[in-house]
Amino acid sequence: MTPHPQEQSLIAAYRSGDLRAADQLLRHYDPLFRRVSIRFTHDPADGDDVEQAARIGFIKSLATHQPPKLLSTHARWDMSHEIRDVLLSLRCVRAPKWIDEAVKTATRLGVATDSESMVETGIVHPTVRPFDAPTTVALSSASDVSVSAPDPTDTLSIRELLRSLTAEEQNVIDMRFWTGHTLDEAGAQIGLSKERIRQIQDQALLKLHKRLTSTGARKAA
Repeated sequence: MTPHPQEQSLIAAYRSGDLRAADQLLRHYDPLFRRVSIRFTHDPADGDDVEQAARIGFIKSLATHQPPKLLSTHARWDMSHEIRDVLLSLRCVRAPKWIDEAVKTATRLGVATDSESMVETGIVHPTVRPFDAPTTVALSSASDVSVSAPDPTDTLSIRELLRSLTAEEQNVIDMRFWTGHTLDEAGAQIGLSKERIRQIQDQALLKLHKRLTSTGARKAA
């Protein structure tokens, strides 16, 4: 995708605290977010969440991008990483195409679709890594995940972070990331368009990211 003609100056302005500069970049790269998210989306119902994950990854990349590398190239890793996290949480990571084809073949032949049955019947080669529930990648149970409690001296409380947002931004962030409303649902409840909800959300995320990165810089100093 063609870089924004003022890309480097806008990145510098955002790092100096100008959120409008980042908003210009987000608008310019909107087609990229849609294109990247389409590659990963398995269920159309998850499209908004996947696209927003791409936007969050892009916002993160604004803090680490270094020329002469193109911003769009640099941002793709952060975007993909955020999307994969979201997809795992939604249990809808796209399965490789060969898995879908194997399942279709097994179903047509009346063979069970677990990995052992498909290997025994020759549908899947025995050297292929075994798989089950092939159309999704499920999360481990909560007991399998070890999460360390954050050090309170290194983090801001959620309440502190939200104070930097307007009441409208807080409401949108709460609906999108806490109660799980889609853009359409949030817009219908608040009385705004889907695109306006996205704009408010982007603005709020930019503020939160700026607050977090500036706090981290102060602690490192």
